[in-house]
Amino acid sequence: MTIDDYLHAFERRLTYLSDKERRKVKGDIRQELEQIKEDVKIHENVDEKNAEYQAVASYLSPADMAKEINDQYFESIDEQFSGQSFSFAFIMYAIYSPLGILFLPFVYGTTAQIVDRIIPYLTFMIIAGVILFFYFPKHITSEQIRTLRQHFIVINWVPALFVIAYLLNFFRSEGMTASLTLYLGISLMIWLIIYIGIRTFYNRQLHKPL
Repeated sequence: MTIDDYLHAFERRLTYLSDKERRKVKGDIRQELEQIKEDVKIHENVDEKNAEYQAVASYLSPADMAKEINDQYFESIDEQFSGQSFSFAFIMYAIYSPLGILFLPFVYGTTAQIVDRIIPYLTFMIIAGVILFFYFPKHITSEQIRTLRQHFIVINWVPALFVIAYLLNFFRSEGMTASLTLYLGISLMIWLIIYIGIRTFYNRQLHKPL
């Protein structure tokens, strides 16, 4: 079995790792096998092909190595599913919570008192955003990055929901108010700020070296 054959068989058994993590693990193993091959060539005085076969034969089998890596992955998940996971979930809740409050005027048909209600949520959103950008880049896990990617499935629909709620209110009240139309624009702007912030953070983590 060559090194490439070994890595191919090994990769097929990495069930849970992301593509980025797989490339990192495969690169480390290839480096180790290449080093073993060079040592075999020097000490056994064999050609490169035989040295490669011996290096692979002396290494853990692809199945055993993959099991070891998968076990390490689950151990890390168990360790991370504690305070850090809950703190990340709380931060994301604080960032998204203004979007829920912004729907209220469309339900009640008036923007009265919305400013007093939304300001605390926007304040928490800003604080949570600062924590997300300055604390979590050093502590975020691959599982949390994958979870963040799934958030876009929901957040991408928010503008459509705002417009639908606005139109339902329009037909229900048989008229259009300038204040509610302006409020729709402000709501979409707040959504856009949140979306750009989360997308920027996600892209930075996705392309960050392991």
